[in-house]
Amino acid sequence: MNATARRPKVHVAADDPSLTPHAGLLHVGELVSRIGLIGRIDGRLSHLKQRARGLSPGEFLVSAAESLLCGGDCLSDLDALRRDEAGSPLRAVAEAPAPTTAGQYFRRFRLPDLWKMEAAAAEAGAELDRMLGLHPGVVTLDADSTHTEVFGPGKEGASWNYEGKRTYQPLVVFWAERGRPLAAELLPGGAQPKARAPRLLARAIRLLPEGATEVRLRADSGFYSAEVIKACRRRGVRFSISAVRSTGVWRTLEGLSEQDFRPARDMEGAEVASTTYEMEGVGAVRLIVRRVKVDASTLPSARGRRRRTIPRDQLQLALEGRLTTVYAYSFILTDLEGDAVEIEWWHRQRAAAEELFKDAKLGVGMRRMPMGEARANAAWMQTCLLALSLSSMLHLVAGLPERAQGKRLRRELIRVPGRLVRTGRRLVLRLPKPLAPAALFVGLYATLRALGPPG
Repeated sequence: MNATARRPKVHVAADDPSLTPHAGLLHVGELVSRIGLIGRIDGRLSHLKQRARGLSPGEFLVSAAESLLCGGDCLSDLDALRRDEAGSPLRAVAEAPAPTTAGQYFRRFRLPDLWKMEAAAAEAGAELDRMLGLHPGVVTLDADSTHTEVFGPGKEGASWNYEGKRTYQPLVVFWAERGRPLAAELLPGGAQPKARAPRLLARAIRLLPEGATEVRLRADSGFYSAEVIKACRRRGVRFSISAVRSTGVWRTLEGLSEQDFRPARDMEGAEVASTTYEMEGVGAVRLIVRRVKVDASTLPSARGRRRRTIPRDQLQLALEGRLTTVYAYSFILTDLEGDAVEIEWWHRQRAAAEELFKDAKLGVGMRRMPMGEARANAAWMQTCLLALSLSSMLHLVAGLPERAQGKRLRRELIRVPGRLVRTGRRLVLRLPKPLAPAALFVGLYATLRALGPPG
């Protein structure tokens, strides 16, 4: 028997005006309204609105962020929201801009405008914290950069990075405890982050709410410079920065003995010791050393970056077959007091910034820089980070035990199909049955509705 004969004929009709594929933008719209995000942006960027009609700057940026939260990663993805007429009452911005209009709007932004956008997002985040009764406490700032590859020579401001790829380099300071970006700049791929770090750090500190008992900076060796450390000291920020393996640092290592090393926390085979290092332009600074035993037989095939972690004399002896094991070393400059093992473990948690970068790229569109002008791409980057902030805020309100990646957030809370029905004076959103995270979906909306009006 022909199996296909059993299949019923399906008649397809695209004529139901009540269906939306983005029912979860209900949460984004409610959150944006409760924290007054659009009004806060408009209050700072009203000069960008050139016509009486059309979207305000806050409406434009939030609508673009909604598109990114739905999985968009280019301007043309805004059309998905424009076609979704049923979902317009649920969104923060009912009418999404056309892709061509969005491209023109992004080109209006100047550097000071992006700083004002950061300030509005930070103020909105602080408002949510206030509503939830959260206090800053000890604030950890994770400073890091990533690379977004572009293709072709037409991308203004992009340059070749250390891997031989043409890239932009987003440089971001995250508030680790909240999972939110505070301040960011878009650099050429070959730029040195440490040159911009003091200015970026100053902006991030200004955007923190009042009440922080202590501010700490964690950063990798891209931020290792006397200027960064002096900027931290001027602003009362404690620091923990991975040190470059300079001649002076290697020389300091010679003063340590076997008895100085103790087992590292949550890192098998690693050991930690503490000493003092005289840094030019800074003076005496605490130096924490971590070493990991390495099998010498793996070194001939090891890449150059791994080899640079091993003292030259040990590396040479291992390559000659005269040593069976060697130690790979990492160094941290810090002014934090306390147990070196705990500080080294805490410093390793800066990898959370890399997870946020991954979420920004794979979750909210920062893997692409879709325009040719550097300042337009900088505005696009800031919009991606705004979407990332909204994602983090939703996690915070939902009370999830750990941060879900952007794809999971879209699947369970954003890109959920629904039917919007009007009965009398009520709007009813009907979801598919069974919806696996129905309790989370409904519970998050109820929590958002219970929040007070913006202050």
